[in-house]
Amino acid sequence: MLALQGGFAAKTSARLLKSNFIRVLSTASQTTSTFANQANLPRLPVPNLDHTLELYLDGLQPVLEKNVYDDAVRVCEEFKKGEGKDLQQKLIEYDKTQKYNWLEEIWLKGAYLLWRDPLMLGSTWWAELAADPRFRQTSTAPKGSFTDVQIRRAATLVSGMCQVHSLIAQEQLEPETMKGTPLCMNQFNFVFGTTRIPGDQVDEIQKVDGGRHVLVMIGNGVWKMDVIGEDGRILGVDGIESQIRRVIDQNAQLQDDQRMPPIQMLTSSNRTTWATFHNALPQAFRSTVQSALFTLCLDDHAIDSQDESETFHQWHHNEGKNRWWDSALNIIVANSGRAGVAGEHTPTDAPAPGRVIAEALLRSAKEVKNPYEGELPQPEYLKFPVNDALVQAISKATQSSANLSTRITGMVHKTSTLTTEFIKSAGRVSPDTYFQMVMQLAWRLDQGNACSTYETGQLRAFRHGRTDTIRSCNRASDAWVKAMLDSNQGKEERWAKFQAGANRHREWISLTSAGRGCDRHLLGLRAMSQIYTPSELASSPFFNHAAFKEAFNFRLSSSNMSPGTLFWGGFAPVVNDGVGVNYALGKDWTRFSVSAWRDGGMDAKRMTDNMERSLDLVREMLE
Repeated sequence: MLALQGGFAAKTSARLLKSNFIRVLSTASQTTSTFANQANLPRLPVPNLDHTLELYLDGLQPVLEKNVYDDAVRVCEEFKKGEGKDLQQKLIEYDKTQKYNWLEEIWLKGAYLLWRDPLMLGSTWWAELAADPRFRQTSTAPKGSFTDVQIRRAATLVSGMCQVHSLIAQEQLEPETMKGTPLCMNQFNFVFGTTRIPGDQVDEIQKVDGGRHVLVMIGNGVWKMDVIGEDGRILGVDGIESQIRRVIDQNAQLQDDQRMPPIQMLTSSNRTTWATFHNALPQAFRSTVQSALFTLCLDDHAIDSQDESETFHQWHHNEGKNRWWDSALNIIVANSGRAGVAGEHTPTDAPAPGRVIAEALLRSAKEVKNPYEGELPQPEYLKFPVNDALVQAISKATQSSANLSTRITGMVHKTSTLTTEFIKSAGRVSPDTYFQMVMQLAWRLDQGNACSTYETGQLRAFRHGRTDTIRSCNRASDAWVKAMLDSNQGKEERWAKFQAGANRHREWISLTSAGRGCDRHLLGLRAMSQIYTPSELASSPFFNHAAFKEAFNFRLSSSNMSPGTLFWGGFAPVVNDGVGVNYALGKDWTRFSVSAWRDGGMDAKRMTDNMERSLDLVREMLE
């Protein structure tokens, strides 16, 4: 569905991610409440229609044939004088009826909750966590076993996550800023205790405060495991480890006729199908799942490879098994000791869970202060009524998830030839701009054309702001790409066009972060037509034009998760014949992942090779 909405641009996140893994965080007293800036954040503006259409055409020209583009220009002129003018006024009036901004509900429903496709691979992102030097990983653990290193690492991760949860609940997590500008912290409310609830036609997000347990997935079974006492204090790491071992022991003692069918497989299925069975589950079962702080997944296997192009499959899909895909966060620990995360995109974009994970990793290096030392309830194996229809639905979901999993391919590539220091000194541009330009060249090397490109831009300078699109394929970047492949163009001409393309990319970033991007505005205008003039939408010359469809056919979807010190990740392509590229640019190396659908015509390995070729060509230009 959507690219990983990412990037760690905020000051606090950058400080955290530059830290060494086992460095203990500063103990300086917290002086500003996590949400202290919320009430003073400005409201997201409704962009100017003429300006939006100018940006729209800037991103369209490189990807359309001339006759289609010329007709799109004509349609845009007519749109802003007639249909668009009316819809713009309706959007302005609609904004006045919304508590925080005109986009929030439109985006949440249109981009996520109305979609019926499985969350697995469709609305989830993955991350692999850096190895913890305290725990020696093993690649020899047999399938079907659980290991001491796995259990201990899981305990420290749960401890770290619970510590960050406590900080947010007490509003003691340092608020984020970008170049001195406060950023919206609302999404941090939806990292813990948050679940996507399936519905017949539309899903909903459920947030439950006050949870004291985590959901544990093991052997395709579901457990409730308490980790916080009634007084709000967190168990020490040893106490959490004891709870995890109790879950493992309980699982080992279950007889075959005592095991529940793998109900979690339905969370990887069609949302309407899942809603039918979800609504029939006991209220106590649903309440326990929905009030969990997060989900801990203990896998009794590991992909026996040091190649991250293989291991990412365990974090991203695992064939749908042993995950609760509705959960905002699944923390996964393989029996080798490697760990990862599967995150659900609907309630949050990447910065919020990314910050939480970084904070949790750093806090997992030290013991909980004043831990709970009393006895907590034994972990509880969750049961539910079983009938033939449920068993058949689970069986079908299991097969469907396996089939879907075989479709995704990917590469994870790490190179020391590209560093942030090199980019700043030789390229004299920001690392993000540099890499986006490299991707444009790589795409043309791979496909021989240009395509609509999605890069995540942040709207968090506004209250309840989320994201908009930076269209890094535009007239200026495309002119440079063509120059790079034109043997008649010398280094000076190529450098000049590179600078022009880089400048235009910076302009797109600035406009987007100022709430003046074009994509979400066009989405809002289309939503107004859906609400107020649905009969006219079907025949709209603008919204039904080939140009509009191509503008949102994001064959290249990208996201920046720099610097990738503590974790790195990726996501599935948002269209069948596209790729998803997630990248992390660091001072010592760059790591990027490329994903593609096996039946979509794109090749992740070939695209990765062309990324390397593009990096070499740009380096040659700069020498």
